[in-house]
Amino acid sequence: MAGVCEAICDYIDGDAAVMETITDTARGHIGRPAYEVYPTIDAEDLFVKVGIDKRRWGLVLILISVHERQGRPSS
Repeated sequence: MAGVCEAICDYIDGDAAVMETITDTARGHIGRPAYEVYPTIDAEDLFVKVGIDKRRWGLVLILISVHERQGRPSS
């Protein structure tokens, strides 16, 4: 799991495309902002949707969904 988080952070830090959207299917997050990123993890081109939650101890990155990338931007 650490490798997945690292790949997502590397993707964002590399100034790659990040699309802001609204969550429409994740229970507890519906209607809240989310972010779509398109990293390559273990040679797989992926479409990943993440959210950010504020907890008592700080901000937490929430993994909402992961799919094979099809017809979405390349990194």
